[in-house]
Amino acid sequence: LGWVVMPDHIHALIRLGEKETLSLVVQRMKSLISTKINRQTGFSQTCWQRGFHDHAVTTNEPIYGFVQYIIENPLRSGLVLNIGDYPYLWFHKQFS
Repeated sequence: LGWVVMPDHIHALIRLGEKETLSLVVQRMKSLISTKINRQTGFSQTCWQRGFHDHAVTTNEPIYGFVQYIIENPLRSGLVLNIGDYPYLWFHKQFS
């Protein structure tokens, strides 16, 4: 549903399918991002620490609070003054 890539970590809002596990989705995401980074930089190294932290959103929790937290991460970190200036951020149009 959305993501932001920070200099040393990533935040993502993911809706899992019935057959997918969170571990498998995170593994794929880390692999794809690492491959792209290594191709662009010419390096061949690990980009991520092992493991991840997660929070399962229940159907009773308002999702917009999570979206806002993720979107505002570059602002809180001082990377940009306006969120529209941060290039490594994407969210599904339903959150626009």
